[in-house]
Amino acid sequence: MKTLQEEGKSFNIEVKGKNQINKIIWLRLIIEPVFGANKIVVGRRGVLHDITHTKQAQLKLENSLELLEKNEDSLNIAGKIGELAFIEYNTKTDTFIWSDYAYKIFGLNPRNGTPTLKDVLTFFDEKSKIKLKNLINKINTKGQPGDIELKGIKRNGEEFWVRNIAQPIFNKNKELIGRRAILQDITKYKKVQSKLENSKKELQISLRLLEKKNYH
Repeated sequence: MKTLQEEGKSFNIEVKGKNQINKIIWLRLIIEPVFGANKIVVGRRGVLHDITHTKQAQLKLENSLELLEKNEDSLNIAGKIGELAFIEYNTKTDTFIWSDYAYKIFGLNPRNGTPTLKDVLTFFDEKSKIKLKNLINKINTKGQPGDIELKGIKRNGEEFWVRNIAQPIFNKNKELIGRRAILQDITKYKKVQSKLENSKKELQISLRLLEKKNYH
């Protein structure tokens, strides 16, 4: 608040607290200064959004990453943590293993078989296809992990966003034998992010109109 009051700078912060029933919540605050005719800060105006669900999902993701680093079986991890999907690829057999939640993210039925990489690519827009191909190539050629966000369309026309955190799988001889990935559905987060951006733009427009009025 001191920076906003003395220097007239806006700020965007996340705060943790508890509501009336003692439940932990997370809020994002976007605050803009309101200037008077002589450009002195005379007040402030802001937008507040509840991001509790997003923060909870983030904590689950961090927990799953720790398990992956210990090289535990992906499907075992899937059984321990909900709302996260796991896909594992075996280079030798050229086969994929999907957790139940992976099918849910893509809107697919497990009874119809496990999708191939070619099938998966059909869900994403061109930009996301390139990002996914580059990530796979980096794993295959350099043995390096990656973290990307992908935008796709389900077969029913529903848009979705997914975060893909992938890493290579090595055998005891340090030979690459496959890759595994955590998939997190971040569609809700993207929608909230979009609303925040729109709210921020509306706030800035209203502030400019207010300043104009004060100058006149």
